Amino acid sequence: MRIIGIDPSLTGTGIATIDTATGHIHTRTISTTPTSKDIKNRIHRFEKITTRIRDIIRDGDHPALIAIEGPSYGSHSAGTWDRAGLWWHIANHAALGIDIIEIPPATRCRYATGKGNAAKDVVMISAVRRYPAADITDNNQADAVIIAAIAARLAGHPIDDPLPKANQTALTKLPRLTDAA
Repeated sequence: MRIIGIDPSLTGTGIATIDTATGHIHTRTISTTPTSKDIKNRIHRFEKITTRIRDIIRDGDHPALIAIEGPSYGSHSAGTWDRAGLWWHIANHAALGIDIIEIPPATRCRYATGKGNAAKDVVMISAVRRYPAADITDNNQADAVIIAAIAARLAGHPIDDPLPKANQTALTKLPRLTDAA
């Protein structure tokens, strides 16, 4: 089963692809920088990121499942609207015909560290330790790996057993996806 995890970001979208049969994890970061703040440029940036994600999705076997980190509803910074636009653009255009699930940020943190409010660097350290075969080079990739690993477990194909009980509590509010297998 091929599962893709996405950590959406305007500057560095993390992507992780997991083959649950082999345990192989491939990571990438899609980096973009704004050239202006006009609407056309911002929409073009969303389209560039989404097109790259679609290319990754189409590369290789058809994925059975895509997991995307959900929005941080408590964020109210200058880029909040643009991040929301990017999130919906990815969710609407990247996963055409593929099951997609949303993983809340606190769930990602708890699954990685056992704590729902862990700092980005702590999550990255946990991801590097738990998934040594993945070539994790930044926080975006670490988040994407954790998101994909959660989806793999929910689909009944965990790649990270044994997982401490404190980390497993992250999944209590998420549905099992064994029918995606």
